[in-house]
Amino acid sequence: MYKHILLPTDGSALSEEAARAGIELARRIGATVTALHVLPEPNVLGIDGWTHGDEDYARHLAKALERHGELYVEAIRDEARRAGVQCDAALARGDSPEDEIIAQAQARGCDLIVMASHGRKGSDGVLLASVTLGVATLGHIPVLIHHGARTRPAAGAGTRKQPAESGT
Repeated sequence: MYKHILLPTDGSALSEEAARAGIELARRIGATVTALHVLPEPNVLGIDGWTHGDEDYARHLAKALERHGELYVEAIRDEARRAGVQCDAALARGDSPEDEIIAQAQARGCDLIVMASHGRKGSDGVLLASVTLGVATLGHIPVLIHHGARTRPAAGAGTRKQPAESGT
């Protein structure tokens, strides 16, 4: 079975929920986990530095993003510690989160990736979950996509008309 699970996070409530599910799975099967946050490369145009009045804006932005990433992976590490699951934490930097998630999973010997689906249906009904979809389709490591707790009607509710009660 799985021995090392990668838990990518973007700091959202959905990714934290997926991480909790991954930690619980790891606890039940005796696996370890690694929390990962991929930092975007700060692409700052000249106008951005000018509007912020800071010629070191790109460096300051990179540090702020790093601090947020550290908070995201530390939250997962704390959750794993409470569950009694061994957890490493990592930050990576890259232009393509899906490529970096796959590369980190391979480099760390992970045999499962548990991540959230941030999919939303747009007006045309197309599923927009590009990072999750990219990881699931581009890599060779199994991906468990956690959709999160949703309030759903009971099976069959609203799908069939109930027979009218007779007045007898």
